[in-house]
Amino acid sequence: KNKVIKQIETGDARAFASRKLLMPNFTFELSTEPAKQYRLLIRIQTDGTMMMPSTWYSKDQFLSHFTQQQIIYGGYYGILLVMALYHFFIFLVVREKGYLFYVASVSAFMLLQMTFDGRGFAWLWPDKPQLNAIMFPVAYCLYQLAVFTFMSVFLNLAQTSGRLYKLFIFIRLVVLFNLSAIYWLPYKYIVPIVVITGIIGIFSGLLSGTYLWFKGFTAARFFTCALAIFLGGILLVNFRGLGIGESTFLSQYGYLLGSLLEVLLLAFSLADRINTANRLKRQAELELINSQNEHLGALKRY
Repeated sequence: KNKVIKQIETGDARAFASRKLLMPNFTFELSTEPAKQYRLLIRIQTDGTMMMPSTWYSKDQFLSHFTQQQIIYGGYYGILLVMALYHFFIFLVVREKGYLFYVASVSAFMLLQMTFDGRGFAWLWPDKPQLNAIMFPVAYCLYQLAVFTFMSVFLNLAQTSGRLYKLFIFIRLVVLFNLSAIYWLPYKYIVPIVVITGIIGIFSGLLSGTYLWFKGFTAARFFTCALAIFLGGILLVNFRGLGIGESTFLSQYGYLLGSLLEVLLLAFSLADRINTANRLKRQAELELINSQNEHLGALKRY
């Protein structure tokens, strides 16, 4: 009675190899005996926000859950990687800078997601736990720089709206300041600042896309839908973290689906923008040729 049976110490401040079970999530193997009561005590210390859902599985249940996660995350990262490589090769052919910033956005988002779910620590820097203290805000800032630049280039804000163009320049300057502040501001202060900057930037992109869509910039339709779906996935994560709603498959993996749809819709919007620009260019060339033929015809009559 009141006897400590097992004590486990772990965390992302320790080398990944120190975990008994080498998994991104904190997983512990506990043995119990029938008809006995146990008290499980968990002490958590963190400088950031904390989401700590705890589930007790039997061995068979855990194997089923682990297999499901491997399939979901394997497919998720596989699709993102294929999209990044595919559009990078397109960039090498067409030399359209929108494709380059799209590839940078997808790549930075993969790094951010791996940092968030622990796979970055497991796969990329398992022997450097000190990086966990900065990698989330660093990855988030890199993603913001890439995606906000993509937004500005894709929406052609330098030509379509001078005010929105200056707004996105200002937001990126704030991101650069946040990136430098990571190294001298405590984690508990810099993370909320980085997250709020990201939310403001995403909402700015959503409003900019909606505004240009109504002004007749047709390529903004996919762009706006992509950001709206992405925000929906992020809201699901926030609601889950606040304990609002039941924990379902959608609430657990909805943000993955939202981000995946965002990547696909942004690819569609980029292709639509390029096709529209090429169509307008061909139309202008045909009009120029027709105009030249008319002038030549008029000169021949004289």
